[in-house]
Amino acid sequence: MTHNNQYPQRGDNDQSVAEMRRCTVRTVTSDADFDRLETEWNELIENADVHVYQTFEWLRTWWEFFKEPRDRLHVVLFSLDGKLVGIVPLFEGRARFFGIVRLQFIGRGLSDYLNLIIRSGCEHLVLREFASYLHAHRHEWTLCDIESVNERTPLMLQLPGVLAESGFKVYHYQASINRYVRLPDSEEKLMTMMGETSRHNYKRKIKSFQQKFDGRLEVVRAESDELAGALEIFARVHGARWKSLGYPSAFDDPRHLELNARFSEKFARRGWLRMLILRANGEPVAVSYGFNFNKRIYLYQCNANAPREVMQCSPGLIIRVLTAVDGVKSGMKILDYLRGGEQYKGREWETLSDNNYLLRITWPSGRKYWSFYLFIVGELLLKGKKRLRDEYYEYSRFRRSQPRSFPEHLSYCG
Repeated sequence: MTHNNQYPQRGDNDQSVAEMRRCTVRTVTSDADFDRLETEWNELIENADVHVYQTFEWLRTWWEFFKEPRDRLHVVLFSLDGKLVGIVPLFEGRARFFGIVRLQFIGRGLSDYLNLIIRSGCEHLVLREFASYLHAHRHEWTLCDIESVNERTPLMLQLPGVLAESGFKVYHYQASINRYVRLPDSEEKLMTMMGETSRHNYKRKIKSFQQKFDGRLEVVRAESDELAGALEIFARVHGARWKSLGYPSAFDDPRHLELNARFSEKFARRGWLRMLILRANGEPVAVSYGFNFNKRIYLYQCNANAPREVMQCSPGLIIRVLTAVDGVKSGMKILDYLRGGEQYKGREWETLSDNNYLLRITWPSGRKYWSFYLFIVGELLLKGKKRLRDEYYEYSRFRRSQPRSFPEHLSYCG
């Protein structure tokens, strides 16, 4: 179902107010209407500064697989003179207790970057329209959470101030760090960027790998490249690597493999998919799984798992370098390691980093405000439980990575 609304807007002068009043707001609340947005959505994507996580293919697939029974679609569309200028891909998460309605972004959890989709040049307009929309409907929701907001985006730089002007309480918390490398225009320059020690190590490892094993690299980028089989290989290598370190595999949840199968097919049709499989004597030993979108490599997952004699040749290092080489040859300008502070992300090249934030918005009055605080208490309890679980997995990783003495175990626990 699609709803249309127009309401008075705030502006800095009469001219901006008049311009804003021409903006029409629609809300999409059904899957059928969501599907009908694809053409308009793709046209807007072509004219907006976005990540792959704002594409229709990604968000529609996430909604299909990860919506909960109590969730309700709530995509907000902003049009100016009949042309779509902004999309806020929201859904309503309804708690079982306290009457809490939580507006969240479709794609939460799995997406490394979340954002509004705004036509270039319309950023200020759409952000003010969004603030006005939230104000007009403030009694219908308890809090609005926007995860993984990059610090450089207008959403992070401008929206908190606009919301504060409208009377909202806005909290922000650093959520993650994203690391990336600026790629040169040639493979030769890429190797030079590695630095002498890293370059020497890579050359030594790949030479040893080629001497000891029948090495082969496969690049999967189209549906015809045996995509289903490549995904099974990825899931097997990824899962085995994480379990060897004491962690569960994301693919223990069958939805994850189904989700990846669905959106990878869609990405392959658009030419965005890049999966590199490194084999030793015919067996897959390392997989790089990513997307090439808007001149950026999104290194979604990169894992290696093999017998000890193969791992001594550092197949993880080899596949990461070959992924960068493939990106340079494809004209990519950024290698994005995405969120997380894993040590390997700074080994080959000097990385740059951005911070991502969680924006949490609420209206500071009424019964829903007290519900908000009850929600915060419940969330803190859940985070405590998650922290204990993560500490357990970290200890398992510490214990399995190499033999440890009793004093080393005591030192870790201390």
